[in-house]
Amino acid sequence: MLKSDNSENYIYNWSPGDGLSDPSAPFPIAGPAATTLYAVNISDPVCGHDSSFEVSVTVNPIPEVLAQKANDIDCAITTSRLSATGAVNYLWTPEEGLDNPRIPNPIASIDSTTTFIVQGTADNGCSAFDTLTVNVTATGKNLFVVPNAFTPNGDGHNDCFGIRRWGDVRIEEFSVYNRWGGRVFSTRNPSDCWDGNYNGKPQESGGYVYIIRAWFFCGEITRKGVVMLVR
Repeated sequence: MLKSDNSENYIYNWSPGDGLSDPSAPFPIAGPAATTLYAVNISDPVCGHDSSFEVSVTVNPIPEVLAQKANDIDCAITTSRLSATGAVNYLWTPEEGLDNPRIPNPIASIDSTTTFIVQGTADNGCSAFDTLTVNVTATGKNLFVVPNAFTPNGDGHNDCFGIRRWGDVRIEEFSVYNRWGGRVFSTRNPSDCWDGNYNGKPQESGGYVYIIRAWFFCGEITRKGVVMLVR
């Protein structure tokens, strides 16, 4: 809105008129397509004098936001890395199924075809949108690989035994047993993993039996085997 401290009873003439809601209004709404210098001539019909002023309206550029996906999802590839470029801050919707909807490259773990919208905001506060669709089909070979060893030494690599990369699965059972048949880990949360401890105490190196029963959109998954804890 273009404003001045003059009386609304004066006669106003804003120019150029392009991009203004009403060039003769005292407080017109400006919406130019590009940065524009507006001039206003204000006439006092009673005293008979005129005044002129100028005001510049800056139009910031809209970011060119581009959304992409690494792949579609099927029984063999259960997650998809999304990515967006062209802005500084991002917000993806719907948020459900994304590990973090406020980063440019979230991971999607979904069980049905979904269209995602990303809003990208530039430093100047202007935003733009783009969309992409991740297709989900019940095709392909069911892989769901389980690691055969892990090293819980705190180096940030392979410290935990779990199935986080399986994507959007429903866990019925995920348990780990020691050589004497004692259960040292159990969860129904696919984001959880075993860190090699039991009751707060590090477990010794060796083989541990695991049982995993889960369900996802391609059917039931069952995995049984031995994982090696290496210290």
